[in-house]
Amino acid sequence: MGTAYAKIGIFGFAGSGKTRTSFEIALGLAAKSKKKAIAFFDTEKGSDFMIPLANKAGVELFTHKGKSFKDMLQFLKEVQAEGIEVVIIDSISHVWRDLCDSYLKTKGRKYFTMMDWGILKGQWKDYTDAYINTPIHILMLGRAGNEYETNTNDDTGKQEMVKSGTKMKVEGETGFEPDLLIEMERIEQPTGIINRAWIVKDRTDTLNGKSIDNPKFASFKSFFDFLNIGGEHAGIPTQSDTTQIFDRPDWSYEDRKKRKEIAIEGIQEALTLGDMEGRSADATKKRTELLIKHFGGSGKTFIENLKMEDLESGLLALRTDLGLVKPEEFPLPKTNDTEEIK
Repeated sequence: MGTAYAKIGIFGFAGSGKTRTSFEIALGLAAKSKKKAIAFFDTEKGSDFMIPLANKAGVELFTHKGKSFKDMLQFLKEVQAEGIEVVIIDSISHVWRDLCDSYLKTKGRKYFTMMDWGILKGQWKDYTDAYINTPIHILMLGRAGNEYETNTNDDTGKQEMVKSGTKMKVEGETGFEPDLLIEMERIEQPTGIINRAWIVKDRTDTLNGKSIDNPKFASFKSFFDFLNIGGEHAGIPTQSDTTQIFDRPDWSYEDRKKRKEIAIEGIQEALTLGDMEGRSADATKKRTELLIKHFGGSGKTFIENLKMEDLESGLLALRTDLGLVKPEEFPLPKTNDTEEIK
C-alpha cells in the first residue's frame, strides 16, 4: 500500500459537526504519530473551542489564523518542516474565496471571464498537488453548497432549476482529491442534536454509503487500517515547485504561461526574419537543423512542451545565430525557477 497519510475531506452546512468530527479524527491520528501534535489552519476561530479536547488528550495544538491562499501553502511547508503529521484546514472554502477575490483585485475587476477560470484552476493546482503529495495527514473542511440542474416540467413544458444534491464550496474538482469524503448533517431529535456523517466516497470501499452518528476516530477504523500509516508515502509525481510564488508575485501561473507563449511566438518571428520560412527542401532542412541545434527537436508539439527557461535561452541563441541580435541586446530575465508549464 503506497498511501501512508490520510487525505480526508469533510463538508456540511452550519452546525453539522465538521470541526468537531475532524478534531476527533485528528486526535486519533496524532496519537499514532511520532510528534503528538495537530496543526490547525483556522479561518473561522474553530480551533479555540478545540483547546480543551487537545489538552485532555495530551496533544499539542498549533494554530494559524487567516484565509490567505499563499499563507496556507507556506503553512503546509512549515508544518512538514516541524515534523507535525496531522493538519486541519477549516475552512478551505474561505481560502478558495481569497484566491478568487485577490485575483479580481489585481485585475481591477468585479467579474470573471472564462479565461480567468483556467488561470485560477492552474494556480489552485499548487494546493491540490501539496494536498495529495505532502507526507502529512490532512483533513480539509469545507462549507456545503447546493447543486442544481435544469429539468423540464412535465406539466408546463418549461425549464426549471431543480436541486440535485450538495457539494463542497470550493474549486470544482477539489472534491475529487480526498481518499475519504464525508458529508456532515445536523439531525434534530427530541432527545437532542445528532451530527450524522455520510460517507460520500471511500477509496478503500469499506464504508461507502454508510452513515455514522456522532462519529469518532474509531468509527473509521476500516479506512485507517487499510492505509500504510508509518510507512513511506507515495503520492502523485509532479514537477510543480511553488516556492517562488511567495516572494515573487510576478511568477504566478498566469505570468509564467504568458512568458512561455511569448517565447514560442518569438521563435516563429526569428525564423521569419532569418528567411527560414520557405517551403523548399533546402529551407526546410536548414530550419529543422537550427531548431534541433537550439531546442533539441523541431516538431511543433515538442517545442510547445519545452520548459519556459529552455525556450527563452534557445530563442536567444537562435536570434544570435541568425544575426538578428547581439547577446547583450536580448537579456534573459534573472531567475532560478525551473517550473515547467504545459
